[in-house]
Amino acid sequence: MATDNGITDAQWITWALNVTGWLVAGLVARFVLRKNARNSWIGDVKKALGELEDNAIEFWMGKNEDNEIIHLNKLKRKIKEITTLASEIQVYGGREYPLGEFAILRKAITTEFYHDEKDLKLIRELPANDNRIFQISSVCADLSIIYRRK
Repeated sequence: MATDNGITDAQWITWALNVTGWLVAGLVARFVLRKNARNSWIGDVKKALGELEDNAIEFWMGKNEDNEIIHLNKLKRKIKEITTLASEIQVYGGREYPLGEFAILRKAITTEFYHDEKDLKLIRELPANDNRIFQISSVCADLSIIYRRK
């Protein structure tokens, strides 16, 4: 049966089903794309955490050198990259940003202690059982557990 504008009821139903299908497909695609992006970033966070842990432990157990502040600044930048990714994961519907764990990690890696004020050499060459080394390993392990792909 045609209406005043020449469109039949079957055509209205067809158009309604088409529009509904497009909306459903768009919502599913958005959900899938967000999930894929989130899982990709989680993989990036886990990889970066492993690299950060290795580099930080190597740095703090290593000998003092002239460019140690440059290496420490690289570690600080790596932490910033990881925390930025973690924030994006939260925005995309992932795990809530673990502020406490990242604060502990940042403090464990970047807190500077010097031998004396004149020398300005960092206290490094830490033993494997030092509290700083333990904290770095422990928090990186905790964060790796927190960030799982779904």
